[in-house]
Amino acid sequence: FIISGCLSIGAEKSPTECAVKGSQTMNVISAIFALLGIVAFIVDLNLNGLYRSSFDYDGYLVLLAGNGISIVLLIFTILEFCIAVATANFWCRATRLSANE
Repeated sequence: FIISGCLSIGAEKSPTECAVKGSQTMNVISAIFALLGIVAFIVDLNLNGLYRSSFDYDGYLVLLAGNGISIVLLIFTILEFCIAVATANFWCRATRLSANE
């Protein structure tokens, strides 16, 4: 995601065809990895449900904290996915507009 952002900044400062296509490609790759991250966090939350058969209070608190962290990371991963898709869409439109000129 950092490489994708750096390429987007570089392509915005000096919009050569190579920089724009590289930024677009990295944003698509970032969106794919963010989607994989979303799936991984959802699977993690399903496997580590809140309901356990034992009545271990400390274990329950650890499980609750872990699920809370997973939920926050899931929210940030969804945000990363939305940003990557929006940026890839922007560069795709910019590429099509420059090709029409």
